[in-house]
Amino acid sequence: MNGTNRSYARIDKADREAIQNGLDKRRGCREIARSIGRSPAAVTEVEFPRFR
Repeated sequence: MNGTNRSYARIDKADREAIQNGLDKRRGCREIARSIGRSPAAVTEVEFPRFR
């Protein structure tokens, strides 16, 4: 694996902003995920962060 698989990469600032924009516009997690090329789980993790 060469590290180009975006679905397993960390969420960067631009993606976080895109997720927040989508949430502000009341879009669903799946729709937001599709628009930024991520899994719905990644969007949910940003929306509802776990305490670590």
